[in-house]
Amino acid sequence: MIRQALHSHNEDDSGDDADPGCCKKWCKCLFLAILIWLVILKYSDTIRFTPPSPDLSCHASVTWDDMPETINVEKDVWISVEGHVSSGSVIVHSMADSGQEGSIQTQIHVTPSLVEELSYELHDGRQTQLTIRLPQQGDHCVQVDMEIYLPDKAEQLRLSINNVPIKVMDPQSHMDLTDLRTTNAPIDLSNAWEGKRLTLQTANADIHMSSGDIEARDTVHLETANGAIHAANILSKHYIDLINANGVVQADLLQGDDRVHVETTNAEVRIDKVSSDKASIISSNGWIQVNHAVAQDSLVAKTSNAPIDIHVEQVKNGHTQLTTGNSPVTVHMTREYEGSITFTTSKDNAVNVHDAPENFDYDRNESYEKRGMRLSGNGELSVMTTNADADIFFDI
Repeated sequence: MIRQALHSHNEDDSGDDADPGCCKKWCKCLFLAILIWLVILKYSDTIRFTPPSPDLSCHASVTWDDMPETINVEKDVWISVEGHVSSGSVIVHSMADSGQEGSIQTQIHVTPSLVEELSYELHDGRQTQLTIRLPQQGDHCVQVDMEIYLPDKAEQLRLSINNVPIKVMDPQSHMDLTDLRTTNAPIDLSNAWEGKRLTLQTANADIHMSSGDIEARDTVHLETANGAIHAANILSKHYIDLINANGVVQADLLQGDDRVHVETTNAEVRIDKVSSDKASIISSNGWIQVNHAVAQDSLVAKTSNAPIDIHVEQVKNGHTQLTTGNSPVTVHMTREYEGSITFTTSKDNAVNVHDAPENFDYDRNESYEKRGMRLSGNGELSVMTTNADADIFFDI
């Protein structure tokens, strides 16, 4: 009897324990269902009412025919395209035959609803000035395809347009000015150029000079951001400026009689030869490599968190400043250098001078810091880094 009573009591307890377990399972399912419902409720407006992405393709576009498809050019060309362009191309040719007239050939395709919003202004004469005004909104098709044929006697080409690549196909000579500007699209100068002033400017795209020398009587200015600059040989009687941000700068020869300035961020600078009175090469978080540097007055190379490798040639009393941090510096100097020296790094690293000891008169001679004079002269040589070694060779 006692055993039966106990057994009966345990069966009752077992039944009591089963009900809460079942209840817990149903509670979990209910909680999960509520949670899913709340998520759907929260984002239902976004899911239901977000409009479709605009169709930027031009398959349903029409040709804007208010502007002449061909405009004759007597001498110089100034073109400004104002407003939003979704696609297209600009190709520049040079007429080989002397005395032949040039032309601007344009086709514009737009979304039909925008046709009435387009306009243009044209001034003929020795300087053909064309202004095309487009809508500012960027959610419809506006495709601009243009070919420019410069006459042989052209001296000026100015072009400003957005979101369209520009390609110069033929050599240009005796130009007073070539000024090409776009955004979000590359500029390609495929052949030689000779003139007074050259400006190429874009953003979020590359500037590329594939072949032929660039020879300027005054200035060359190349500028982009978030793209690369690739150049072959650039020679200028005065100034060369290559400006970038977050992109590589690469050149074979930069020869600017008065000044060469190269600047970027977060990317490498690679130059085979730079020659100028004053040269500055600036980066951050990017390697600087110059195989041949000739700067009669001053040479400055600065970066951070990246190495500097440079060969400084020919100048006996030049002023050279090389600065980085957290990375090594390797500099090969001309044996003719005479002047002061300042070489520093962190105490746990070393400054290694590769030259005959008798060439130096040190004021301070530590493994990580060396100051004093090399031979005699008015030059200044400064090499500075941190947390890495510096190697200075006098072997050119």
